[in-house]
Amino acid sequence: MSENLNLIIEENLKKINESIQSICSKIGCDSRKITIVAVTKKQTRQAVEAVIKSGVDNIGENRVQQAEQKYQNIPPEISKHFIGHLQTNKVNKCLEIFGVIQSIDSLKLAKKIKLSLARKGISKYPVFVQVNISQEDQKFGAPPDRVDEIISYIGESEEFNLRGLMGISGLGASTSEIRKQFAFLYKLNQHYSLAELSMGMSDDYVLAIEQGSTMVRIGRIIFESR
Repeated sequence: MSENLNLIIEENLKKINESIQSICSKIGCDSRKITIVAVTKKQTRQAVEAVIKSGVDNIGENRVQQAEQKYQNIPPEISKHFIGHLQTNKVNKCLEIFGVIQSIDSLKLAKKIKLSLARKGISKYPVFVQVNISQEDQKFGAPPDRVDEIISYIGESEEFNLRGLMGISGLGASTSEIRKQFAFLYKLNQHYSLAELSMGMSDDYVLAIEQGSTMVRIGRIIFESR
């Protein structure tokens, strides 16, 4: 394992954690309650091992096939999050690899996951409902007016443990527009009294935490050499 890669990741994570502590001190939140999910998209197995060695205990991927190659023999205490668009034909394999699905975006997908969990005898599986907060056609996520039916279905199913909502800000959106999108998702999360809120990525995690995020999905700025 490259010593240089380890140092890059450790230094980047130090800066990110310092940034989170600074944000939380300004807005009065507890930085210890902000979870970093290290997104390993496009990263090597070596990079995955390095980020875990650095102390990160939540990792995420947006493709089942990539995770299947990279997440073998990951220690069981590491929480593996699926954060991408999940096709129904990949549900069984996804459940074999990941301990959390953050991207339930339709009733159809929720029903497929429930059926697979029931067949496996799994209950209280942690999930998030993904909401299309930018309402862009090219973005995945449930339309805001369909969220209620998905949450109602999940809430009535013992197979699920609904942890919170997840959202992605609009591509090219202004800072003020991103704040509005995150504020909307925070209010929706509060409406359902959900414990966690997954929003914020490398370019907008500061804005997300300011608007109430408890979980940020950060990839590029953890692994890149600055």
